[in-house]
This record gives sequence, structure tokens and C-alpha cells, in this order.
Amino acid sequence: PGSTFKVASMLAAVEDGASLRSTYACPGSVSLAGQSYENFEGSAQGSVSLRQAIIDSCNTVFYNFGYQMWQKDGGLHPDGEPDETMAGTARDLGFGSPTGIDLPYETGGRIPDRDWKRTFWEETREENCERAEKGYPDVDDPSAAAYMKQLAHEHCVEGFEWRANEAINFAIGQGDVLVSPLQLATAYAAVANGGTVYEPRVVRALAEADGSDVEEVEPTVKGELPTDDETLNYLQEALTEVPKSGTGQGAFGDFPQEEVSVAGKTGSADAEGRDVSSWFASYAPADDPQYAVAVLVSQGGTGGETAAPIASEIFKGIYGFESSEDSEDVEQGDPVLPGGTPHGDLPTIREDGSIETLEP
Repeated sequence: PGSTFKVASMLAAVEDGASLRSTYACPGSVSLAGQSYENFEGSAQGSVSLRQAIIDSCNTVFYNFGYQMWQKDGGLHPDGEPDETMAGTARDLGFGSPTGIDLPYETGGRIPDRDWKRTFWEETREENCERAEKGYPDVDDPSAAAYMKQLAHEHCVEGFEWRANEAINFAIGQGDVLVSPLQLATAYAAVANGGTVYEPRVVRALAEADGSDVEEVEPTVKGELPTDDETLNYLQEALTEVPKSGTGQGAFGDFPQEEVSVAGKTGSADAEGRDVSSWFASYAPADDPQYAVAVLVSQGGTGGETAAPIASEIFKGIYGFESSEDSEDVEQGDPVLPGGTPHGDLPTIREDGSIETLEP
């Protein structure tokens, strides 16, 4: 998920003791556990609030949070049961398990932690130990084969350890964490609505072909965020500013946010041997949320340059905003959903099975 995951990381950091009233160093890079970690393009922002760390997507602030929580939990050798606050908060938001949507074959994604790492090690140890001994004769590049053999040896011997670099990368939605676009939309909907994680639904109601015996499918609550209102409001305010002055500003430059305020977060996800994938997770209107939109463009570039503009076009369609050909102004056109509001009532099904058109 890249930096769209920082909503979970910020909530976890506050749960772990970070103050909403403090400032945090945002250098261009940080050295943690013998390794260097950088901001996007190495940009430094000085001392920033958590709000600004979300708006400008400061990686180094969150790298430090990930490392500090890993240390607090006991590092490589925890004494007792570690808190795993980062993983726990992510699961509270619905990550790491199926959303419960009424469709088959849904993935649960992955939220890595110490337990997951040990389980994964046990499942792959035999193969890794065999590769550590025999190597990779099927790989043509000798240097690549040697590196892979060394990696297999490490996984064979100590692959059960939850290392600092894994916790650090986890804090910015990288490493072994996996989420689906639907999980991300569901999580942002929970942030928007005040902390309730719902199971998404395709079906609104069930009815006989002649319209009789209509049975509405009631919303199902999957969980509640154990976060106080102050923290949630703080996060909402930060997300509201991202498309206005932060990493999503360019994509929403021609969007009339004085009429409909959008809240969201960009994300740029790296993967070995692939181009960066582009994310944007959002909801609108920010002051009265009705829609959550998550956009993923695999290997599409940064979140601000590819996914965020697509989200902007989706919201323009919903509300009927059209760019003027003669100026940079945006005009009111025909909205996909008149009034920008989802239909509240069910359609009426006639006895012949046809459906009466819902009025706006």
C-alpha cells in the first residue's frame, strides 16, 4: 500500500505514546540498525508535526516510529509478549483479513509480525536450507546466484527473526505488508465515519421477481477503532489537507474543493524488479463523508502523478464538475449521482419485474 498505509502507522504511533502536540524530525535520510533509509528524492523538511508528516508524506518520521516500536517490543528477542502495536492497529482497520464482502475468493492480504514471520519460516525452512546447500545452478548470473544462496542460508538459520528493517519498512506500507484496494477503501471509510469498520456489500436487498417479500441487507459492523475522537479528528484534518497543499495538490489543482472537500493520501509502492505502483485512498465530502475511493495503478508511478488524478476524475464524475475549455475554471455539468448523494431508498419493483426509476 505504500504511504496510504500511514493512517495506520500514525494511529499506532499515538497509541504507543507519540503526542499530537509534539514535533518530529524529518531529515532527508535516517540511519537505523546499521542501514540508511531515505525520504522520497531525499527531501528534508526539518521539524514537523504529525499532521505535516501525513500531508507531505515524510517517510523518515515513520521509519523512526517503526524502529522505536520494534525496540520497545524487545527487538530480536522480546522478553514476554510484545505489544506489536503497529500490526494490531492495522488489523483494527480491517487489514490482514477478508473484508467480508458478498463475493467469492476474496484475499485477506497480509499484516506481518513476529508470529507471521515464524510461521512463514517454518513453512519455507526446508526449501531454504536445501537451497543454502545446493545453491541456484539454474540461475545464469553468478553474482545473483551467489546472493540468492546467501539469502537462503540466512532464512534457513535465522529466518524466524522479526528484524529491525522489516518493522521499519512496515511503517510506510512496504516490505511484507499486502492489502487490497477494497481493504484500503474500507479502512479509509472507517477513518471518515468516526471509527466503525463495516463489511462492504454489493447486494442492497433481496426480493422476489414480482417485487414481493423485499428483504434489506443490513450493514454489518466488522470492528471499531480503539482510537479517541481527538486523534481521529486530527488524522481527518491532515488527510483533508493532502489534496489542497500536500502530495495530492497537483492532482486536485482544478477540483473545486470549496464546493466539495476531498480527503485522501497518496502512496507509491516499490517492489524488486518492478516499477513503482501508484496509490490514492480518499473520501468525500471531507466534512460529510459519502464516498470512499481507492485507486491502484500497478507500476503506474507515484501516487500523486497517476492514481490521485484518476480519483479526482471519479469525484468530478460523481458531482458533475467539468473543466472549462476556455479557462482553468470548473463548471457544473451532469452529475453521475444528482446532488452527489447516494440513493437512500430502494427502487420499486413492479409485478412484471420492471423497476421504477429512482428520482434524484
